[in-house]
Amino acid sequence: MTAYEAQQMASQPIVSVRAGQLEKRPVWRSSAWLLSFTDLLMLLLTFFVFLLSVSDINGSRYKNFADQMGSAYGIEGKQDIDTLPQVDLDPDDSSIPPSDEGIQNTLHYEIEHNLIKVEESSAHIVIRFQEHVAFASASATLDNAFIPTLDKISELLADSPGTITIIGHTDDRPIATFRFRSNWELASARAVSVAHALLKNPILDARRIVITSYGDSKPLVINDSEENRALNRRVEIQIEKMTKFDSNQILREETLITPAGGVSRADP
Repeated sequence: MTAYEAQQMASQPIVSVRAGQLEKRPVWRSSAWLLSFTDLLMLLLTFFVFLLSVSDINGSRYKNFADQMGSAYGIEGKQDIDTLPQVDLDPDDSSIPPSDEGIQNTLHYEIEHNLIKVEESSAHIVIRFQEHVAFASASATLDNAFIPTLDKISELLADSPGTITIIGHTDDRPIATFRFRSNWELASARAVSVAHALLKNPILDARRIVITSYGDSKPLVINDSEENRALNRRVEIQIEKMTKFDSNQILREETLITPAGGVSRADP
């Protein structure tokens, strides 16, 4: 029996007997619940079909669906997933050089003679040198005697991946010269000079270099003496530690899928 037939039967008048005579009294029985019940069954059926469809994903069906969606939105380029760079998820992989130990060995002479200091944290290795070993006061021109040290550092950096952030710092004494209007400009100019010296090595990728200037906003110690101010006037080369996973992940992120030309590498 269909819902319509049930509704017609329910709407027929009921014959009742009262005081020895027949009386036709229409009694209307509501059948609206049948519509709600039918809607509920349809929703449950749809829900279970959806669960079944997502529980077992067929690779070819998924690829066909993705291709159809790409065509609908005008994306014609196709790339097989197997040809993308693979990521090695080796949890036992250690950090890629340079390591603190390698830097200590390579720059042993400079460290022993207090030309540079090396510090290591869980995320970075920092090579720090004070103003007096590399620059004249209020100047951003590198001392020629310090160039060989930067050459050694550049060789270490060229053999490893990771972002290299060169950070300039000053003390709290204000500066206002024809070339530098503030400590921010002096600190940034010194960081740029160090970057140019490192990039004389053709193997070092310039895309890894980041220049930062903190001016006098991040002192190592309180600027309450000449000795402390000298410690705060410095340049730091901050080397990001990277694992094999991080390196391959960057390679994957730099792989671009163009709208109509397949896969291409990001431009420098």
